[in-house]
Amino acid sequence: MVGAWLWSSSGKTGPPTTAPPQADAGLGATDPLSALPGGALLLATVDVRALRNTALGERLIGRGRRVGGLGLVSDVCGSDPMTGVERLAIAIPASGDAAFAVTATGTVDSNALLRCASRVIQRRGGQPVASPMGRFSVLRDASLAEPGAELAVAPGGPVLLAQGAYLRTAIDAAEGRLPSVRDSVAHRE
Repeated sequence: MVGAWLWSSSGKTGPPTTAPPQADAGLGATDPLSALPGGALLLATVDVRALRNTALGERLIGRGRRVGGLGLVSDVCGSDPMTGVERLAIAIPASGDAAFAVTATGTVDSNALLRCASRVIQRRGGQPVASPMGRFSVLRDASLAEPGAELAVAPGGPVLLAQGAYLRTAIDAAEGRLPSVRDSVAHRE
């Protein structure tokens, strides 16, 4: 259900808690590892479908999810656009350029997710601004004094959440312009 790996720039520093998932034929946008740049210091994956069927999963990601200070996601957005997420991956880059990146795949309506995220930003007093980047739509809060995490969504997936340069690097990996964690030799050992 959950796996984690830790690497240093010279190679793996600790054994994985589970083996990295093998590439499935035709995964494309359904593989969250394909949207994370190679060279991650720490990588964790979650089988969200399996997690939803546990007591902990029901509490964390089950029905009735809340947005801090705003109430139920379904009340803010009309529905919860993340209910179709099936797989999730989280990476921390070795370079220290950003705090983290999260990728999610599954059946997610990209337009509904962007509308929902825009509503959350607005209700928190922010200014949502969307811009295209490759096949992704990138959403950020333009009212922040310092840049924060940005949401990037491509039709058919994946969903990316990261900050600044690491988000752009993740988009490049997702679109095949840079090697992904899936392509990294260090992450296959």
